[in-house]
Amino acid sequence: FLLEMLHHDGRGHDSLSDLCRSCRMNVGLYHCKYCFAPDLLCQVCIIYAHAHSPVHHVEEWNSTYFQSITLKDLGLRIQLGHKVGDSCLLPTRAYNNKIGKKPSYLVC
Repeated sequence: FLLEMLHHDGRGHDSLSDLCRSCRMNVGLYHCKYCFAPDLLCQVCIIYAHAHSPVHHVEEWNSTYFQSITLKDLGLRIQLGHKVGDSCLLPTRAYNNKIGKKPSYLVC
Protein backbone atom coordinates (compact mmCIF):
# COMPACT_ATOMS: atom_id res chain seq x y z
CA PHE A 1 0.00 0.00 0.00
CA LEU A 2 2.78 2.44 0.94
CA LEU A 3 4.71 1.67 -2.25
CA GLU A 4 1.62 2.40 -4.33
CA MET A 5 1.12 5.74 -2.56
CA LEU A 6 4.75 6.71 -3.19
CA HIS A 7 4.41 5.55 -6.78
CA HIS A 8 1.36 7.81 -7.19
CA ASP A 9 3.09 10.82 -5.57
CA GLY A 10 5.87 10.65 -8.15
CA ARG A 11 5.61 10.22 -11.90
CA GLY A 12 4.06 6.77 -11.53
CA HIS A 13 3.81 4.79 -14.73
CA ASP A 14 4.94 7.83 -16.71
CA SER A 15 8.51 7.59 -15.41
CA LEU A 16 9.47 5.54 -18.47
CA SER A 17 8.22 8.04 -21.02
CA ASP A 18 8.14 11.84 -21.19
CA LEU A 19 5.33 11.97 -23.74
CA CYS A 20 1.82 13.13 -22.99
CA ARG A 21 -0.47 10.14 -22.40
CA SER A 22 -3.20 11.76 -24.49
CA CYS A 23 -1.63 13.17 -27.66
CA ARG A 24 1.75 11.38 -27.50
CA MET A 25 3.33 14.40 -29.20
CA ASN A 26 4.31 16.83 -26.43
CA VAL A 27 6.05 16.38 -23.09
CA GLY A 28 3.64 15.43 -20.31
CA LEU A 29 4.33 17.56 -17.23
CA TYR A 30 0.89 18.05 -15.65
CA HIS A 31 -1.53 15.92 -13.68
CA CYS A 32 -4.72 16.58 -11.74
CA LYS A 33 -5.09 15.73 -8.05
CA TYR A 34 -8.89 15.39 -8.40
CA CYS A 35 -9.08 13.19 -11.50
CA PHE A 36 -8.76 9.45 -11.07
CA ALA A 37 -6.33 9.04 -13.98
CA PRO A 38 -2.71 9.46 -12.81
CA ASP A 39 -1.51 10.19 -16.35
CA LEU A 40 0.80 13.07 -17.15
CA LEU A 41 -0.55 15.36 -19.84
CA CYS A 42 0.91 18.24 -21.85
CA GLN A 43 -0.33 21.81 -21.39
CA VAL A 44 -2.77 21.65 -24.32
CA CYS A 45 -4.28 18.33 -23.24
CA ILE A 46 -4.64 19.24 -19.54
CA ILE A 47 -6.50 22.44 -20.49
CA TYR A 48 -8.75 20.53 -22.93
CA ALA A 49 -9.41 17.82 -20.31
CA HIS A 50 -10.45 20.45 -17.73
CA ALA A 51 -12.65 22.70 -19.83
CA HIS A 52 -15.63 21.27 -17.89
CA SER A 53 -13.74 21.07 -14.57
CA PRO A 54 -12.02 24.45 -14.21
CA VAL A 55 -11.60 24.32 -10.43
CA HIS A 56 -9.61 21.09 -10.30
CA HIS A 57 -6.17 21.19 -8.68
CA VAL A 58 -3.38 20.73 -11.25
CA GLU A 59 0.28 20.13 -10.51
CA GLU A 60 3.39 20.44 -12.68
CA TRP A 61 6.35 18.05 -12.56
CA ASN A 62 9.56 20.09 -12.11
CA SER A 63 12.03 17.18 -12.56
CA THR A 64 12.06 16.49 -8.80
CA TYR A 65 8.51 16.80 -7.45
CA PHE A 66 5.03 18.08 -8.32
CA GLN A 67 4.25 21.70 -7.52
CA SER A 68 0.90 23.46 -7.74
CA ILE A 69 0.01 25.47 -10.80
CA THR A 70 -3.33 26.96 -11.76
CA LEU A 71 -5.27 26.20 -14.89
CA LYS A 72 -5.41 29.97 -15.34
CA ASP A 73 -1.60 30.09 -15.44
CA LEU A 74 -1.68 27.35 -18.07
CA GLY A 75 -4.05 29.40 -20.23
CA LEU A 76 -7.55 28.13 -19.42
CA ARG A 77 -10.18 30.77 -20.20
CA ILE A 78 -13.89 30.40 -19.51
CA GLN A 79 -16.45 32.10 -21.76
CA LEU A 80 -19.53 32.70 -19.59
CA GLY A 81 -22.88 32.41 -21.33
CA HIS A 82 -21.60 30.04 -24.04
CA LYS A 83 -21.02 26.31 -24.35
CA VAL A 84 -17.48 25.01 -23.87
CA GLY A 85 -15.61 25.49 -27.13
CA ASP A 86 -17.96 28.20 -28.42
CA SER A 87 -16.65 31.72 -28.64
CA CYS A 88 -18.40 35.05 -28.39
CA LEU A 89 -18.31 37.63 -31.15
CA LEU A 90 -18.02 40.44 -28.58
CA PRO A 91 -16.12 39.12 -25.54
CA THR A 92 -15.38 41.41 -22.62
CA ARG A 93 -12.77 40.67 -19.98
CA ALA A 94 -14.01 40.29 -16.41
CA TYR A 95 -13.28 43.25 -14.13
CA ASN A 96 -9.47 43.53 -13.95
CA ASN A 97 -9.29 39.85 -14.94
CA LYS A 98 -8.26 39.14 -11.32
CA ILE A 99 -10.12 36.18 -9.99
CA GLY A 100 -7.21 34.72 -8.05
CA LYS A 101 -6.44 31.08 -8.65
CA LYS A 102 -9.60 30.46 -10.62
CA PRO A 103 -9.60 30.58 -14.44
CA SER A 104 -10.01 33.83 -16.29
CA TYR A 105 -13.59 34.56 -17.28
CA LEU A 106 -14.88 36.43 -20.27
CA VAL A 107 -18.42 37.80 -20.18
CA CYS A 108 -20.88 38.94 -22.83
